[in-house]
Amino acid sequence: MARKKNYQNLEALVPVERILSEASMALQQKTRTLATSSIPDVLGAVVGTLAGGAASAAWIGAAAVTGTTGAAALTSGLAGVGAVIGGGMVAGLAVAALPVAALAVGGYAVINRRNHKRLLDRERALLQDAMLKHQALIEQLQSEMHEGQERRDYLQRLVIVLSDAIKNMQEDLGAGGLATEA
Repeated sequence: MARKKNYQNLEALVPVERILSEASMALQQKTRTLATSSIPDVLGAVVGTLAGGAASAAWIGAAAVTGTTGAAALTSGLAGVGAVIGGGMVAGLAVAALPVAALAVGGYAVINRRNHKRLLDRERALLQDAMLKHQALIEQLQSEMHEGQERRDYLQRLVIVLSDAIKNMQEDLGAGGLATEA
């Protein structure tokens, strides 16, 4: 059983992006503190369903008895499709639904795979940035040891929050963290 990821989608990474933005500002503006901080406080399935529905409608129409229209065409078409598996109209209904379900699942899988890759790529980039900013904040904190307590507290909080984000992204990305997935 796969472990639940800390960041399940790109939207879940928005807080990390905000933290990284704040870290950048903290490194650029030596007077920035918590008081001036900006952080104080399924298309694939739809497309597959539509395509599957069109395929099923075409199949039922093609299987209908020639010259029939309306309900007679529908029932004879469903019976014709059902005959494929040795059944009648009800079996035809089940068979006709298969393309809809299969294409919906397939469409979802394609979109899900693409989104997963985009998530991993974004998470890797954010992890790399977070690690650089984390180190820079530690160095900044050490160089400002004799500055005001409010500034030191602010930098320490950023280091702690970034440490947690780094740990979560490393868990999501596995042992290598920055290694690419084959």
